[in-house]
Amino acid sequence: MAASANSAGGPGVGFPFRLLALLTILPVLLLASIVALYQQQHAERIYPGVAVFGVDVGRLTRQEAVDALTRHLTSESRRRFLLRYDDDVFPVTLAEMGMRIDEAELGEIVERAWATGRVDGILPWLRGQLSLIRHGHAVPAAVSLDLERAAAVLGRVAREVERPMHNADLSVERAGDGFEIHTLPAVTGRRLNVNATLDRITKALAGTIPTRIDLVLDEARPSIADADLVPAQEAIKLLLGSPLEFKDGDRSWKLEPAAAFAMLEITGLDAGKPPIRAKLNDEKLHEFVKKLAVSADQPARNPFFEVEGDQVVIRPGGPGRLMDVDATFELAKERAASPTRTVEIVFVEDKPWLTEADLEPARVQANTRLELPVLLEAPANPGTSDQAAQSTPAGATSQTPPAEQTVRPGRPVQSWLLDRTLLLQMLALPNTQSAPRDYATLPPAQRPQFEVQLDSGKVTAFLAREVAPWVSEDPIDAELVITSTKVDLPNPAYAAAVAAEQRRAAEVQATATPQAVTTPQASQTPRASVTPVPTRTPVAITVPPTIQETHHRVALRNARDGRGPDYLATFSALQIMFRSGMPAEPAERKVTVRLAPRAPRVRDQELAAARDTANQLIGEPIAVRWKDATWTVTRDELAGMLRYQSTNAGLSAYLTRDGLIAKASAIAQEAERRPDAPRDSEGKPLPVDVLATASNIWQQASTVPAGRVDEVVWTEEEPKEETTAPDPG
Repeated sequence: MAASANSAGGPGVGFPFRLLALLTILPVLLLASIVALYQQQHAERIYPGVAVFGVDVGRLTRQEAVDALTRHLTSESRRRFLLRYDDDVFPVTLAEMGMRIDEAELGEIVERAWATGRVDGILPWLRGQLSLIRHGHAVPAAVSLDLERAAAVLGRVAREVERPMHNADLSVERAGDGFEIHTLPAVTGRRLNVNATLDRITKALAGTIPTRIDLVLDEARPSIADADLVPAQEAIKLLLGSPLEFKDGDRSWKLEPAAAFAMLEITGLDAGKPPIRAKLNDEKLHEFVKKLAVSADQPARNPFFEVEGDQVVIRPGGPGRLMDVDATFELAKERAASPTRTVEIVFVEDKPWLTEADLEPARVQANTRLELPVLLEAPANPGTSDQAAQSTPAGATSQTPPAEQTVRPGRPVQSWLLDRTLLLQMLALPNTQSAPRDYATLPPAQRPQFEVQLDSGKVTAFLAREVAPWVSEDPIDAELVITSTKVDLPNPAYAAAVAAEQRRAAEVQATATPQAVTTPQASQTPRASVTPVPTRTPVAITVPPTIQETHHRVALRNARDGRGPDYLATFSALQIMFRSGMPAEPAERKVTVRLAPRAPRVRDQELAAARDTANQLIGEPIAVRWKDATWTVTRDELAGMLRYQSTNAGLSAYLTRDGLIAKASAIAQEAERRPDAPRDSEGKPLPVDVLATASNIWQQASTVPAGRVDEVVWTEEEPKEETTAPDPG
C-alpha cells in the first residue's frame, strides 16, 4: 500500500533523514575536532587547573613547571618560618631547618602533574577536564628535610622554650624576733618533643609550604601543688606563733618559739610528694622534755647525814615526784600543733631508795673517829725535817742556804690539836642522794660505803690560815743590781803641773849666776865684788796627784727557794689517820706538817746573759774624736742609758735610743762650732749626722770590750743638679 501510495503520488518531497543525520554528526565532529586540537595543544603541557605546592602549573611545560617550582620553593625556604609556643614565636627559615630542593624529585612531581587528566576514553577525559576546570587539582607532593639540621635548630629553640618543673616549696626564716614563712609556687615543666615536632613539620610540608607551626611540648606537672602546702603553713603558725608552756601548779617552763624553730621539721618536701606536714622533730622534742625533767623532778630525799652539836646524826628522808618523760612527751607532741598551748606535766611517785638503817653503821663509825683527836705539828727545824727531805726529789739539792735552816732563837715548836670541834668543821659528809637506785637489790659487796671523811678543801683552808704563816718562807727572785766603786787613778793634770813647775825652776837656776861689781875707794886700789842674786821660792802645786773615777758593774743577786706547806701530802696523812682510826693511842696520833719548796719566779740562769751584756755595755768609756778633739761617753752616762727588756729568748740589756741620740747631739753642737769643721762647696758648715754618730757609739758599746774609740760622722754634701742654659735658638 505504501508503494502504491508513493507511486500514486508521483515524485513528491520526502523527510530529510540525511540532513538530520548530518546535523547530528556535525557537533560530534566539531567536539571531536576541538578535543583533538586541545589535546594536541597540551601534548607537552600540563592541563589547566593543576597545582603543585600551591603553584598553578597549568599550561606549563615540564621544564617550565620545574623552574617555577624551584623558584617558589627557594623563595619559601628563605621566608620566615615561625615556630609557635604559647603566645610567643621563634623565627627560623626552612633553609636553616635543612629543606632540600631536589630537581629529580621535582621532575617526578611534575611528571605526576603532567599525567593528571590524561586518561583513555573521551568521556573519562572530558569528566577529568571538567573537574580540573571547576575544582582544580593539587598534585600530592612533599619537601624533604635534613633531619639532623632540623633537630639542631630545635635544640636551640628548646633552650628558650623548655622550663624545668618545680614543686611548690616552703621554708621558714627568722625575721627579727619573729619568723617568716616563704613559699615558692609550683611550676609546670615542659620539654620540647623534638621527634614529634619534626614529624609535624614533615607532614605540614606535604602539598604546601606553611608559614608557621606549633611546637609539640610535653608537660610535666608538679607533684606538690600550692594547695598541698596550706596545711603545713597553718601548722607552722601554731608551732612558732607562741610559746608552748609546761606547767606543774605554780611552776612553769616554756618552749620558746626560737627553741621550737630549731626543732622544726617539714616532711614530704624532700620526698617530692604529698602530704606536706610541719611538726617538731621527735628526737629534739624528747630531748627537751628529758632536760626539762632535771629541773621539774622533785626526787625522793634519802635519809642523810648532818652535824648536830658535836654529833653526826641521821635525818629522815621523804617521798618525791619524777616526771614521766614519755607521757609528757606524747602530750607535748599533741599540744604543739594545736591552739591549746599548755602541757600539764605528768608525774609519777618517787620513794626513797635508802633507809636509816643503811646509814646507821656509818654514823656510829664517824662519831667514834671524832673521839680520837689528831695533833698536827710543825717541823722542829723547818726545811731540815724528814718530811722536807721527802718532798725534795731524789738527786736534787736544796737551794736554801744553811744559815736559813737553823732554828730561830726563842721560837718554840708549834702544834695544833685537831679535836672533835675542829674535826667536825673539816668533815665531808657522804652524799646519800648519789647512791644507786638499785641499792637494795645489790649484793652487799657491791653496795657503796657511806664513809665520813675529811674534806680536802676545808683542811687546805685550815693549813693556809693557821699553819702556813708559821712554816712558810717566801722565795726570793733573782735580780740585776748596779754596784758602783770609786777608783783612784793618776791625774794627768797633776803630771802637767809638776812638769811646768820643774821648767820654771830650771829657768830660775839659769838666771841665778853671780855678777862682779867694782867699788872704787880712795885709800885702796879698786877690787871686784860679787853681788848675790835673790833665789825664787818654789810654788806649791794645788792639782791633786790622783782623781777618783766611778766604775759600775751589774751584779746578779741570786734567787733562793722558799718553802710552804705541802697541802696534798699533809692532807693525805691526816686523812689516812682519820679514816683508819689508827693508832688509837692519843700520844701516837701525831702528824707532822709536810713542807714543799716554793720556787722563785726568776732563776739565776734567766738573768745571766743580760748581766754579761750589761757589763759589756757600761764597762768602759767611749771616746768620740774629730781631728785633735775628743769627747767621752763616760761610764756614768752609759749606766744612765742602761735598760732591760723581756724577749722571747729571755731578758736582754740595751742602751736607750733617746740617751744615745742626746749624747750624740751634745757632741754635734760642740763639733759644729769648731773652726775646722768641714764645710760644703758654698762655705757653709756641714752638720753632724747625729743618728750615724749615735749608731757608732752603740756599736762600740755592744761589740768592743776595751779601747773603745770612734769618729764623729758628718753629713755628706748632696750633689747639685747641673742646669743647662736654654738655647736662644
